[in-house]
Amino acid sequence: MLVSVIVITYNSTRFVLQTLESVFRQTYQEIELIVSDDCSKDNTVELCKKWIKEYKTRFIRAEVIQTPSNGGICRNYNFALKHANGDWIKYIAGDDILEDNCIERFIANIKTDTYLYTCITKHLQNETGETALYKTRIPDTTAWRQARFMLKYLYGINGPTLFVEQRHLKELGGFEEKYPMIEDWPIAIRFATKGMRIGIIDEPLVQWRIYGDSISHSNYSFAVSLQEAWYDYTMKYCWKYLLPFHHYHHWLNNWILKFSNTSKAHKLLGYFLRGFDFINIKRKLSPIQQEPYKHIS
Repeated sequence: MLVSVIVITYNSTRFVLQTLESVFRQTYQEIELIVSDDCSKDNTVELCKKWIKEYKTRFIRAEVIQTPSNGGICRNYNFALKHANGDWIKYIAGDDILEDNCIERFIANIKTDTYLYTCITKHLQNETGETALYKTRIPDTTAWRQARFMLKYLYGINGPTLFVEQRHLKELGGFEEKYPMIEDWPIAIRFATKGMRIGIIDEPLVQWRIYGDSISHSNYSFAVSLQEAWYDYTMKYCWKYLLPFHHYHHWLNNWILKFSNTSKAHKLLGYFLRGFDFINIKRKLSPIQQEPYKHIS
């Protein structure tokens, strides 16, 4: 079974060779390697081409491609998807690392009715070298319950852990470019709301590098995209998943953001409406764990 490992890059010269070397070391052999660059301004493309020229015989096929223009993570994912031949796809950013048995373990855990998988993530603090293991808080249950948890708590899957079947990903239309900097939560909620459960593998198979100027920690649009996606899907699906108070909570937050500062009357109305926001009241009286990932060691 052919697996396409897609390494997405943008100005990734600092770490991309470590990423490529982790792909090279995979115990699973049937791998197609695609490096998809989003118009880097440094020499990422040249560096990757040189590396592939030296090590391409390790792979079924290996190439470097480049998007026509810089468009963000999701557009890059979709661009690379058009070039992938694998039955399954393992996406990884050009600063993260696959454990040596990553692909082998994903393949070993494939079930006939599950087309999107996640795993435990090893968070690597680049500056200190410290590591910690985290797993998703999404329960290993039915697609309906998984979707409800994601809508209710913003629980999701970590981008570097994505392992997805190509055919079903294409049938969904790929990743949502409406949220250009956030690929993981929208694709997870789309699979779940379509009745396709998310497979959860309790093994640490990827390393997510954390450092100050990474996209998820330095790019404001990352947080904005996530909040937009959560709002959009909550408004669309809360009634289906029996979350009417969450529908009101998100609608009110959006209303206050748009209108509370336009006049004193709007501000007072916002305070009044907040009195009926039972989700906000509940969180103040009994704070719940909101982080999407659980620290396990």
